[in-house]
Amino acid sequence: MSEDQQQPETVQEQSARQHSAMAWAKLILDFLPKAFYPTIIVVVLLMLYPSLAQVDWPGLINRLQSASVGTTQLTFNQAEDVAITIAPLNTQVAKLERTIARLEDEIETLRASTGTPPLTTTVSPESAEKMRRIEANNAYTVLVFHSRESRERALNITSQLLGAGYTASTTETDFAELPRKRPPGSIYMTHTEAAEAVYGWIAEMIEKLYPTANLTVLDQPSSLRRGEVQVLVF
Repeated sequence: MSEDQQQPETVQEQSARQHSAMAWAKLILDFLPKAFYPTIIVVVLLMLYPSLAQVDWPGLINRLQSASVGTTQLTFNQAEDVAITIAPLNTQVAKLERTIARLEDEIETLRASTGTPPLTTTVSPESAEKMRRIEANNAYTVLVFHSRESRERALNITSQLLGAGYTASTTETDFAELPRKRPPGSIYMTHTEAAEAVYGWIAEMIEKLYPTANLTVLDQPSSLRRGEVQVLVF
């Protein structure tokens, strides 16, 4: 046998070479998703951002409600049925609006930064707690009812509720079934036992929003036909 002729590999050498090749293949396969997945997400977001940023989300919420209610003056029972249908739609729009706002911040950060973006995003404890509260509030449905004259105040209240994560809607009614109509400018609140944990916060929010309003907060839980909390804006 000549000196240039290579000796055949032993079984151990073949096994070691295959093991080394498999280790490199595994390392590459583990690295590729981590390296390219964030890049793909960023590219997609940058492509969608111009279109999503032009949507008037508050206006869309109002149009959803108007399309369902129309110009008909609803009785209170009819308004309850409409409101419980609209509330989940409003919540989905509000979630999308929060997502767009978060993406705006992330895109601006990426534009201002140099080099490769980090593979993971660090969320501050304050932001994590805020997101947790918003997700928890989503379990509660707050129905806001108003007269023709109090529509603007009701919309402001509903906007605050949606921003805090609640499933909420605002619906116009003539309050026909109510045994007692309250004076213009007053606000009346009631709730079920299921909303005890958040009822006080909602009352405080409305009081801060309209400190001069004649706010009546019914402390004892009621058996409501629709929703966990009802807010009547006269």
